[in-house]
Amino acid sequence: MDGVTGNLDDLHQATLAQQRASLGFETISALRNRGVEAFNEIMRMQA
Repeated sequence: MDGVTGNLDDLHQATLAQQRASLGFETISALRNRGVEAFNEIMRMQA
């Protein structure tokens, strides 16, 4: 939020925070995709 208001003092910390958020999002997205794939596989097995 400080970057938007112009009060950003530590660019390094902001970059690290952005990378952590991006990694977290990618991890959650991959887990969701795996869950959907597993669900679809179970549905195929029942048919």
